Amino acid sequence: MSFEPSIDFSAVPDESVRLTQEDVRRLLEHPTLDTKIEVLGKVSRNYGPEHLNDHEMQIAEQIFRLLVQDSTLRVRRAMAEGLQDNPHIPRDIAVSLAQDLEAVATPMLTMSSVLQDADLLDIIQNTEELWRYLAIARRSHLSERVSGSLINTHLPDVINEVLDNSTASISDNSFFEIAEQAKTNEGIVTRMIARGSLPVAAVERLTHHVSDELLRQLKDRCKIVDVEQLEARARQAEESTTLELLGVQPDRSQTVRLVEQLYESGRLTSSLIINALCQGNLEFFEVSLARLANIPVENAHLLVMDKGRLGFRALYNKSQLPSTMYKAVRLLLDSVRAVLAEGARPGTHHFSNFVVRRMIETAEEEHVENLSYILAIIRQRQPINA
Repeated sequence: MSFEPSIDFSAVPDESVRLTQEDVRRLLEHPTLDTKIEVLGKVSRNYGPEHLNDHEMQIAEQIFRLLVQDSTLRVRRAMAEGLQDNPHIPRDIAVSLAQDLEAVATPMLTMSSVLQDADLLDIIQNTEELWRYLAIARRSHLSERVSGSLINTHLPDVINEVLDNSTASISDNSFFEIAEQAKTNEGIVTRMIARGSLPVAAVERLTHHVSDELLRQLKDRCKIVDVEQLEARARQAEESTTLELLGVQPDRSQTVRLVEQLYESGRLTSSLIINALCQGNLEFFEVSLARLANIPVENAHLLVMDKGRLGFRALYNKSQLPSTMYKAVRLLLDSVRAVLAEGARPGTHHFSNFVVRRMIETAEEEHVENLSYILAIIRQRQPINA
């Protein structure tokens, strides 16, 4: 490695921390441990455009690249401790230090803002070292992706560290995962309760396997009055998430896989199926009825699209959907098909308004039980924008 013959670090106002030509000469000609530590301390404390010009920054970077490969742990540790909160260091140097031994990597994993989510996720996915997980879990303002990856390690100590990190962002899905894992760990439950602002689905899951005392704390913290009402809200939230993921025109094979997954987990409910039809999702409606009736999807499609009454009635009955909802669902199906044929796009105000209008006009001719329930669902799920 070579340096320019003359270096001026006069931009650093404090003589005691200024890197001089003599420092560089000693580092190259007499690289003793004490020299490395002394020079490294000066460079790391002042590395940044507020103290160094471009040429000086390049010199300092060369020093970092030389010493990051040093065989002495104390040198690399001094570098990490000096650069842990420096936002200007090259990313590859930060990553190299973060992948080092515990004494070197911990300051970087915990503090360095240079490390990006991609770097942290790569480290999490390619290590089994608990201390490395814990160091990342202590970082300020963890993103949902990183906290989710840590939670997926299923290690109680790591989960506890994430929950104790008040600045960490945790997604609803991750909270639900934690609630699943908390069945045999009251420490995790206690931390979840202390954190507050839990998603409904996670709270509902916790109510089934916590002690009476923790249940009381959970109710107080999350303002739960009626557990049955909470379970209903959780199911509603879960259905809303499923419908958002589903979309209105998914790929048929993906729909079949999703319906199978919902069926196996006991979540393919009549409420979800009717809600999907209210949004104009004939694909999901047909595949769901086919699964419940245990017939091929192609057969269910023919029965749903049949303009006669007997075919769909037989499919509906075999699917064991609520008999009291048959007339309303039949009217909804006819209205959705008619509006789609006119070119209305599902998921818009135009579509929802046309379906509601057609149902009301058609229903004037006969009494339709539970019509108001169907209309309420459509109006409730109307998009904010057309």
